[in-house]
Parts: sequence; C-alpha cells; structure tokens
Amino acid sequence: MTSPNPAGNAPEFYAEVLAHLADTVLMTDGDGRFTWVCPNVSDLLGYTTAEIEAMESIDQLFRHWSADQMAALRREQRNLETYLYDKAGQRHDLLIHIQAVALGPSRWLYTCRDISDRKRLEQALNQVNQHLETQVQQHSQELAVFRRAVDAAAIMVITDAAGVITTVNDRFCEVSGYRREELMGQTHRLIKADYHPPEFFQEMWETITQGRIWRGEVCNRHKDGHLYWMDTAISPFLGDDGRPVQYLAIRFDITSRKQMELALQNNLQMLTAISTAQTQFITLADRLTIFEGLLNTLLHLTDSEYGFIGEVLFREDGSAYMEDSLMKVRGVPYLKTHSITNIAWDAITQAFYEENYEQGMEFTNMNTLFGAVVMTGKPVIANSPATDPRRGGIPSGHPPLLAFLGLPFYQGDRLMGMVGIANRPGGYPASMVEDLQPFLVTCSILIEGYRLDRQRREAEAQLHQSNEELARATRLKDEFLANMSHELRTPLNAILGMTEGLQNTTFGPITEAQANALATIERRGNHLLDLINDILDLAKIESGQISLDMRAAALGPICLTSRTFVLQQAQRKQVSLELDTPPDLPLIYMDERRLCQALINLLSNAIKFTPSGGTVTLSVGHTPVIPAALQSAPCHTLLAAPRIESSATTEAQASPPADCLYLSVADTGIGIAANNIAQLSQAFVQVDSALDRQYQGTGLGLALVKRIMALHGGSLQLVSLPDVGSCFILGLSTTAPAAATDQAPTPEEFQPSEQTADPHPTLRPSVLLAAERRAQLNTIEVYLKAKGFPLLVAETGPDALALAQREPPQVWLIDTQIPGMDSLALIQHLRQDPTLSQGTIIILTTGQAADPADYLAAGANLCLGQPLSMQKLVTAIEHLIGSP
Repeated sequence: MTSPNPAGNAPEFYAEVLAHLADTVLMTDGDGRFTWVCPNVSDLLGYTTAEIEAMESIDQLFRHWSADQMAALRREQRNLETYLYDKAGQRHDLLIHIQAVALGPSRWLYTCRDISDRKRLEQALNQVNQHLETQVQQHSQELAVFRRAVDAAAIMVITDAAGVITTVNDRFCEVSGYRREELMGQTHRLIKADYHPPEFFQEMWETITQGRIWRGEVCNRHKDGHLYWMDTAISPFLGDDGRPVQYLAIRFDITSRKQMELALQNNLQMLTAISTAQTQFITLADRLTIFEGLLNTLLHLTDSEYGFIGEVLFREDGSAYMEDSLMKVRGVPYLKTHSITNIAWDAITQAFYEENYEQGMEFTNMNTLFGAVVMTGKPVIANSPATDPRRGGIPSGHPPLLAFLGLPFYQGDRLMGMVGIANRPGGYPASMVEDLQPFLVTCSILIEGYRLDRQRREAEAQLHQSNEELARATRLKDEFLANMSHELRTPLNAILGMTEGLQNTTFGPITEAQANALATIERRGNHLLDLINDILDLAKIESGQISLDMRAAALGPICLTSRTFVLQQAQRKQVSLELDTPPDLPLIYMDERRLCQALINLLSNAIKFTPSGGTVTLSVGHTPVIPAALQSAPCHTLLAAPRIESSATTEAQASPPADCLYLSVADTGIGIAANNIAQLSQAFVQVDSALDRQYQGTGLGLALVKRIMALHGGSLQLVSLPDVGSCFILGLSTTAPAAATDQAPTPEEFQPSEQTADPHPTLRPSVLLAAERRAQLNTIEVYLKAKGFPLLVAETGPDALALAQREPPQVWLIDTQIPGMDSLALIQHLRQDPTLSQGTIIILTTGQAADPADYLAAGANLCLGQPLSMQKLVTAIEHLIGSP
C-alpha cells in the first residue's frame, strides 16, 4: 500500500492534521498580521478563526504584554512561558514556541500549548513543598529545643551491642566527672560503684539483650569517689535479624531525692528510737536497755564505729551553765557513761568494761576531745584527730581514732551531758550537728528524768527516816505527856490541896505574911495547872484522841456557866463582865464541856488584856454583835466559816445565814494590830514578847478555841482595832446534824469517836463540797469528816474549780444553788476537763431546782434531794465509788 499523495490538496491535508493536534498553531507576517490560524484555536482561546484573522495583529491577542515583550515576538526565536486571557476572560498559561519561517507571506510560526494544568500542579506542588519545608523547619527547631532540654536535664549514652560507649552528652560528663574522651570506648564498669549485687546487673543485661526496655535506679561512682544515683531507662535498637545493635540509655540524676529519702528514713528510725526510749522510760524499763537502744540507733544512723552517751557530773557541789555563749564551769566535772561501745582491746580492758558498764564508767581527764565538749559546752568535730591539738588521753592499744564528733545537750542553759561518736567514713559534716538535735533533746530529757528519780528516791529515803524519827518523837511526846500528867499534876494537886488547908487554918492559925505567901503559891499553882491542862488538851485534839459528846443543848446555861467561872477574875481586876443572851434561842448540837472551855478561854483572855474600868461582853444572837467602836474594822477569818464582815465594808453582815447562831466575846482592851493576826492562833505564840512579860499566859488559849470550833464544824472570826478593843465571834449551826426522818442517824453518828469513826479513814475517797455555807451543808461537812472522808469545801463555783485543779477530788457534792456559776455549767465543765472528768458527781437538789434529768444528762451520776439523810449520802458515795 502506498501513501496517498497530498500534493494536490496539501493545505487541506495539513490543516486537518493540525486540527487534531493538542497544540494550537498561528502564523503571522513580519508585521504581526495573522496569515494562518489553526482551526482548534477556538478550543484554546474561545475565538473563531475568522475572529482571529480579523484582528489587526497578534498584538491585539497579547494585549496585556508590554511593548518590549511584543517586539520580542517578532524578532526572537525561542520558547516562551506566558499567559493570555481567552475571549471569556479566563486566564490560560501557555508554552509558546516562536519559530521564524518563510512560507509565503508567513514569517513567524507560533506553536501554543496550554500548560494551565501543569502550572496548577506545579503551584500545588510548590505549596506542598513550602508546607513541608515549614514543618521540617519547625520540627527541627522542636528537636533542637528537645535536645537542649534533654542535654540539660538528662544523661544520654549510646553504646554498641557489646556495651562500649560510642556517644555521650555533656550532662553525662558533668555528673560523672569524666571528660568525653575518657568515656568514649569504655564500658559502664568505669563508673560502677559496687553498690548493687551481681544479680542486679545480670537481670539488667538479660532484659536488654532480649530486646526489651529495662528501667531501674542505679548507684554509680563519681570520678572523685562519691556515689550518685540515676533513674535509668535502657532501650535496645534492633537490627534486621531482631538482635540489638545499639543501646540508648536515658538517665536522670536522682541523688538529691535519694538523699532526702535516706534522711527521711534516718529521721523515722531516730523518731522510732526516741519513742521507744520514752515508752521504756515511762514503763520503768532498765536504764541500760534504754540507752543501749539509743546508742545503737545513733551509731547506725551516723555510720559510726563506736561511741558513748554520758552525763556530766561534778565532784562535791558544781555546775556548768552556758552564759552569753560562754560555758561557766564551777567545781570539778567528770563524765559518767549511761551507755558505751565495747572496744576492749585486751583482757584487762575487757574486764574493766564488764566491771564498770552497768554502773557507768567515769572519765575525769578533760584534756581530751570529749573534755573540750564539756569545758566549752560546744560541739567538737575532729575529722583529723591525729593532728588536732585537743587530742589526748588515748591509752596505748586503743582502736584507731579516725574521726570524732562530740555533741553537748542541755536543760535550759544547764549542761546535762554529751554524746560522742567516732570513725564515720569520710568524717563528720557540720550539718550533722543540727540533724541530731532531736536525739540530744531526748537524751537530756531522759537524764533529767533519772536525776529526778534519784532525787525522789533520796527524798523518799530521807522521808522514811524522817517518818521514823517523827514516830519516835511522837512516842516520846506521848510518854512525856503521860509523865507530865502523872509527875506534875499529882504533886501539884497535893501542893494546891495543902495550900488550901493552910489557908483555911486547918493546920492552925497563920500570919498575914504567911497568908500572902500561900495566895502567891495558889495563883502560881493554878496557872501551872492551867498550862498543863491546856497542853494536854491541845495534844489530844491534834492527835485525834478527843471525842466530842455531841447533843442538843441550850446556849444560855453554857454562857452563864462560863461567865460565873471567870467572874472572880474580872472582879479582882475591876473589869465589868456583861452577858447578853436573848430568850427562846434554838438548841445547838454541841459538846457542852468543850464549848464552855472555848468560851472560858476567850473570856479569860479578854479580861486579862482589858485594863481596870473596862468592859467584857458575851453576846448571843442570829447575827454577830459587834460593838459600835469596831464597826469600821475589817473582819479576819481565823477558821473557815460563813463570811462575816463589818457593816462598813460589806453587806454580808446585814443578812447572815438564818440557820446560824453567833457568840461574840467583845472587850475594850488593848486590841490587836492587823499584821499580828496571822500568828494569833499559833500554839505557844503571843503577838508581842513584851505582852508575855506584862500579861502571864501560855499562848495556847486561842489555839484551843480554834481547834474546838473546828471539831464542831463552826467558825471563828476576829474584829479588832489597836487601843480600841477586840471582838471574837464563834459561829455554830442551829440545824440538827441529820434530818428528822426514819433514816436519820442519831447525834452520836456525828461524833468522831471510836464507835463511829471509819477504821480506815485513809481509804475513804476525797470529797469536794461545793455549796453555800448554810446550816444543812455545814452538817454534811461535819458528818463526812467524822466518817473519815478527806474533805475540801468551796463556797462558789470558780473557787471549786480552782481548788480542784490543785487537789482533784474523787467525789463532787454540788449544791444546785452554788453561787458564782450555774450548776449545770459547772457539771459540763468538769466532764470536759481531762484532769477532772473521771470524778463522781452527786447533785444536792432543792424544791426550786431544775429537773434532775437535766443534771443527769449533763453528766451527773446521782441527784439527792434536801433535806438529806447523812447515812443515805455515805451509802450513795460507797455505792458509786466502791466501799473501802
């Protein structure tokens, strides 16, 4: 087959071929006028062939070009990438091949290829590349920051499969102390600390050689020898065969954390040892056991080889105090150990240790390191003892002393003792002084406790000796009183009887001079007899040998009897003796003879200290009768009782309790100064020695009165002004000792006699009575004392709390009308106070009191209504506490 010959129709043939090409062909003459246009031009530019041919020149098609660019279209032969806009205004990117030709009128051939799709793709690729470049740059920056952060915080090491170091960062060099060139080519054996057992590293190696990550904490050794800790993660890099080809180790320095953990562990061990020692001390454990435990803990915590805990003592009387940062030592000090490590180096020193360990070894040489601690009162650190000038006193054969730390401990400013430890590897840092302060405080407290215990035992021994001496003195006193009663009273009675017979001329007439002599003998004999009787009575009262004969009686006859007894004394001195007893006075439960004795003592003293022409008055009433001249004077309480003061200073006297009677003995004598009243009721004491010479007396009268009134549960007050006079006031309750009920005890139950007193009074629980001093409550006080109960009395709620803080009672008797504090509030306070909450609380209620349930809810154990049966009260106490 032969090809057709297109010679006859060549233009049509080529036009058909060009129409099927992807490129668009244009031809122009030398002036740019189109000479031929490819039919597919409309596909590219949207113009028809005719529209293109109608254009004046190619310049119109490329009208957006500059003049220079247009000129280049007609003078250069080249490939040009440009763009143009089609008939619709859409941009097309073109690749134009410009070729000069000579085909008839045509001089330039333009082959145009639409490259818009390629341009868009290139633009997209450029954008992708730009984005990738931005991402790479950002990631590179992040990696650089991360690398710097890793280098700053972490230690990075890369090794080959055999563990040989190939790469390290600066941080590894910094922490290990080695230069990079010293590390490269080495294994980790270079920094191995020999802290971990072989099994530790065997497990590590097996893990990473199997392609698994190993994580753990490793202790390494610095180039200078100190240890440091690393939190380590080792990651293997695997080859194509699945075996490790490299290892990457990332480590973090955790030395500070491990040191803190160790310090915390040491503190915990120290606190445990301190707590154990304190517990053992409280439970009275053996002293050696306590201090051995403390010393062993100290040696372990400080990694010391040996040491001691010692107490600083002194020959004879001495002390050591820190004053203005200087130790003031008085006397000759020495050190006595409470625990010491056995460092015996031969048989002799071992025997010495065994012989002296329990009682403590004594060291007297202060020209030593520990002596420097004692004499300066300050810590001593000697990490090179061989060259320390304070070193001394080390015997031959003593184990080497490589380092020493001595620490004193105090109670306040007073040096108590010291701790000495030795031979810590590397020596002792100064920080250890502060770290061991809790240990030193504990040693100080324990030694102070043992000192107090020694003092207590010594005091107990002295007290035991004193008690034996007191018992012997008591026996001697009893023998003396018995001898005085027999040896003095018997011949004295004979002397007085003989004197009376002579005065009565039983043995014949006597002269006036003889009569005067006999009168003198009689006065002196009676005075001596009174002295003997007073001494015997006072001794019996103080020893509890007097039993009151309590019964209901009238005061009138007793007052009259007392006046009659001293009337002759008053007449001889020309002193007026007056008696003021109102009719219809209630009966008083009392011992008539003892009360009469008290009145006689007061009347006798009043007459003795009242000058001739003066007046002594005995008055009885429901209120104290105080002479007008003494109304402005203060009232002094000599025996606790209802408060009585003058009307000029208080309102108490205006309305005294209605259930009391008062006996007042007033005189117009010399009076008593306020500063002398405190010693007024002391036995054998007169307020002024000059008075002892001017007014004969034993100084026992008022002491006897006070004790007799105490036995009656009464009161004794004094109102006095110097050179004006005195008024003694006795207060007695008019209320019967027990309520008149079927359960009421007889008056004899109130007598502290052998039949009614408790045979074991010291086993009775202590009682605090918190109430107003009304007659009924005074009766309770008398009855409980007679029954052997240790008794405290408070008249207000605050006074009760203050008294209980000093002497906590076992039983509280609280009147609902206690002044100064609501009784419910008082109960609640007691139950909330740890020192008082265990007491038994009994409430004494009245008709106006709140519901007993309120008191029980507040914490009371029992409520008893008034008037109260004494026996019922004692039974209730015994039931709640337990019978003794």
